[in-house]
Amino acid sequence: MEDLQSFIATPTNWPKIVASSHSVKPVTNPVDRPLKLGESVEEVFGLPPILPLSVVWECVRMDGGHLEFSSKDGVPGLANDCKMIFQIR
Repeated sequence: MEDLQSFIATPTNWPKIVASSHSVKPVTNPVDRPLKLGESVEEVFGLPPILPLSVVWECVRMDGGHLEFSSKDGVPGLANDCKMIFQIR
């Protein structure tokens, strides 16, 4: 369970497991290790360079198989108060 949580919490893995994810960029920390509480990363998705969309995710919970990322700003003009929640069992 810890290995899977660590894999999902590592932003460079997101484009490998999420079809819409194109790439990730550091905001507060390196992107090649699991995010810690309070750390942020920018995820680029959509169809770059034609339709480059991005969202800044903050790690807001990581405990006991629960992993949660939040973005109050979301994608300007499209969505706000976005969340990604993973339950790992």
